[in-house]
Amino acid sequence: AMLCIATWSFSQSAVTAASAALLSKASAIDAAEQAILVTELDPLVTSVGFGGLPNSAGTLQLDAALMTHTGAAGAVMALQGFRSAIPVARAVLERCPHTVMAGAGAEAWARAEGVEGAVDQENVGDVSRGNLTEHAEKRYAEYLAGHEGEKPWHTDTVGLIAVDGDGGVAVGCATSGMQFKLPGRVGDSPIIGGGLYADEFGAATASGDGDQMIRFCLAFLIVEKIRDGMSPQAACELATARVRAASPTTQAAVIAVDRKGRFGAHCTRNGFKYCVWQGKGDVEVLEVNVGEEVGRWHHTCV
Repeated sequence: AMLCIATWSFSQSAVTAASAALLSKASAIDAAEQAILVTELDPLVTSVGFGGLPNSAGTLQLDAALMTHTGAAGAVMALQGFRSAIPVARAVLERCPHTVMAGAGAEAWARAEGVEGAVDQENVGDVSRGNLTEHAEKRYAEYLAGHEGEKPWHTDTVGLIAVDGDGGVAVGCATSGMQFKLPGRVGDSPIIGGGLYADEFGAATASGDGDQMIRFCLAFLIVEKIRDGMSPQAACELATARVRAASPTTQAAVIAVDRKGRFGAHCTRNGFKYCVWQGKGDVEVLEVNVGEEVGRWHHTCV
């Protein structure tokens, strides 16, 4: 059965796009790429793609990855000069001799390949050229003026899983990373096994405090538990419990599917909303309730 699930309520338009693609017989990877691109190109989403907040040098650096149930994978990290990174990750998956490309090398390779839907020769996302979004320029000016203070830094990402009519599964993840990060910083989002993972048993993706989450290899952990016979929901709950036990202040949210068409979602704090389309009807926005004792999710990438 066709299915699409994605992190955060801002992914509603992405899941809607994926559902339309899947209904028109698109493959899971096509649906996932097209859907994530919708979020990346939305200037109102301040933690992904073109709307994202820049690094400490005033430059937008993007990360993205895609993986399918066949084990095919492609990732791009610290990509500059592009409005979106998911088309580059797709190109790496299909056309690059390597699985991961990063930084200036990734940019040069993508330009040489003429990656569609991503290239912007105006050197997009550089504050010195005045081509961040207005909101990002304003937030960067506040950062330079020292108004960020001692706020904790957390970031949201778009993670999306699509299941097509033939049972194919693809998972993708994209982010502009932590706001005002050091140039070159990469979190868990584009890390295969960390921010996303898929195999013949299922798929998972994660969102939250990437610098802390990365050590738990959450997406791989969840899919491995699904392989062992757990439901996606039970596997997600096991993963977030492990994070909470080892690092109580870390914010982590996860979603997963299995090849039986079941899905799951869980998080370490209240306030995690996700979007799901179950093969027919409208996209639902659901919220995970963890319980009173854990507190609410703190968003700063705004």
